Amino acid sequence: MIERTLDSLCTLLEDEQERQDNVLALCIAQGQAARGHDVDTLEARTAALNICIEESTHSEKERLALLREVVHYYELPVEKQTMTHLLNIVPEPWRSRLADFQKHLSATLEETARTVRQNNRTMRHSIKIVNDALSCITNFNTPHYDDRGEERQSVSANPNVIDQRG
Repeated sequence: MIERTLDSLCTLLEDEQERQDNVLALCIAQGQAARGHDVDTLEARTAALNICIEESTHSEKERLALLREVVHYYELPVEKQTMTHLLNIVPEPWRSRLADFQKHLSATLEETARTVRQNNRTMRHSIKIVNDALSCITNFNTPHYDDRGEERQSVSANPNVIDQRG
């Protein structure tokens, strides 16, 4: 019985790894689209990323149910309910499968975090450029009208009050 549970758990974890690999690929594609100013591709990659996240969230319920069975079977106390402790008690071939998953997922998540940080910097920089350009357009090219609809005269920076020295 525990063998079937471990097989199912490993299969779900391998599926999750594939999903996380896809998340990384989508994040890389988002960054490329952002640097290339390709809004359509950026939106498409973001939509695909949302689907991966939803699938991962949905699959988590199944993984947790199987993990509870394994924890119960091996009578692991709360403080030892980690992948590292699990690797110490499960037999082969599941130990190797779980170890591969742990190693691969850790590397993938690190790379994804690095890519997301880089994308964040790229997108914030792009937003700043757009905001600066919009600010220039609205401050210099848009006439300012008063409440009668007439164009206002330019505002002077000359002082209105002269101090005692003249």
